[in-house]
Amino acid sequence: MKIAISTVVTEKYLKEFELLHFSSKKTGLDLEWHIVCNKESESAVKALEPKARLVVKDFAEGEQWGSQESQSAFDHAIRYKFDAASNALKTGLPVLMVDCDIFFVNEFDQETIKNMQDESLECVVCPHMQQAPQIDNQWGFFNVGFVFVRSEKFLEKWKEVTESGQYKYEQKPMEKVLFDDNVLYELFPFTYNFSWWRFNQKTTAPRVNDLMIFNGSMRYMGSNVVSIHTHIIDDSDYPQCSQFNTLIKNFMNGSDNNKDVLNKINELSEPNQ
Repeated sequence: MKIAISTVVTEKYLKEFELLHFSSKKTGLDLEWHIVCNKESESAVKALEPKARLVVKDFAEGEQWGSQESQSAFDHAIRYKFDAASNALKTGLPVLMVDCDIFFVNEFDQETIKNMQDESLECVVCPHMQQAPQIDNQWGFFNVGFVFVRSEKFLEKWKEVTESGQYKYEQKPMEKVLFDDNVLYELFPFTYNFSWWRFNQKTTAPRVNDLMIFNGSMRYMGSNVVSIHTHIIDDSDYPQCSQFNTLIKNFMNGSDNNKDVLNKINELSEPNQ
């Protein structure tokens, strides 16, 4: 299946983008890259993916939980995700919108590909699946780091609600559009957008017991883990990821199919890289 894949890259997240790009070969999909980056990361992005449809913008780094100024810069930067995805849709391809801190460890399964090929669906999305309704109510039921989009109408409405200023960041706006606008959508399985927040509650911590290595692949409850969402290159600024990262690296070390990705993680984690 040929699709577009879109993301936003800044200098701070170049290593994460390199891991995302390197691991994308695991998907089994034919990917066309659509990227918005800032000037500081332009040359590195071009070197990694010369064929990318690249748009360069002048914007600053930011932090989701930093100072007010840093949060404002972060909010400004992430809104370029809509531009990258819109550019992709204009080529006639559906688009997988991903954050830079995603990496892949297995091929997409056939049932998920079937949903992605279904032209009656406007998007395929990922609930947080964290068993924390108060957090979901505040920040959004769905995680927006991994979203498959076919519909320009849905994308534009999501962008419009995000830019209304009614909500902080873009997660709650997507929930509102999905719930209020009769959008036709499907869900990615638990093994996509696999992340720390699905294991960090008292009720969800025992889920780690359902992780295993089978036939060389990392599996959760018998299904291949496909994509992982975490700051795994350097988690010093992201303590919430640390324990999960150790767990994932340990499983990857025992997975014949993932040694190349783990080696890339270790390479990129070297201080001089």
